[in-house]
Amino acid sequence: LNPQPSTQVGTQPVSQEEAEAPYDDNSFIPPPHTGDAGPGQKEIKAEEEKRALEGTLRETQRLRERMTRLRKLIDDERRKLRELRTHHVAALASKTELEGFLRQCVADVKRQISVHRLEAIEGVGAGGQGELVREERYRLLE
Repeated sequence: LNPQPSTQVGTQPVSQEEAEAPYDDNSFIPPPHTGDAGPGQKEIKAEEEKRALEGTLRETQRLRERMTRLRKLIDDERRKLRELRTHHVAALASKTELEGFLRQCVADVKRQISVHRLEAIEGVGAGGQGELVREERYRLLE
């Protein structure tokens, strides 16, 4: 018989006299405990706290690494956005320049047509040909 109190976890605390009652070591029923932390309980509790702390530190490190990756992604996206905006502004400027050039060409052609019509009208009144010559038409269309 073993009269010493047990440090088994999970059983209900009992009084000191119940804990000192003789216990059969061959029994399948665990011995009662008094609720006092035995000599191994403090080490077990310290080990559990240490594991919990290590788990928290690992989780914190994992979250920091993830934040670093996400910040890098955000910086890359911002850089790409700046490049796209610059490209867009350049494309708009080029488009505006081409539109201005096209408007100027259309205005020049209109002016040339007006000049040729006036020359043709004046030529008819003065007894001239009255029509544009074939070469002038081709030049006008070019």
